[in-house]
Amino acid sequence: MQVAAVEGGGILTLFDDSNSGVCFGDSGGAATLNGLIVGTVQSGGGNCAEGNFHLFADMQINGNVNFIKQYIPSAIFE
Repeated sequence: MQVAAVEGGGILTLFDDSNSGVCFGDSGGAATLNGLIVGTVQSGGGNCAEGNFHLFADMQINGNVNFIKQYIPSAIFE
């Protein structure tokens, strides 16, 4: 996954022919870095095709973390 931008509480990613994209039904799935969840699937280009963009909710943003804590109070964040 190639990160194109990090802004506004989101992580915008692009996919090429050497990796896979987010597909229909993947909403809420995790993007990880070194074993930690850094984002969750928020939206995308509609399918898993080469050249599509996908948006992940950035887990470094307090508003995104607070949203998760509202529904999963026992969630642990490092």
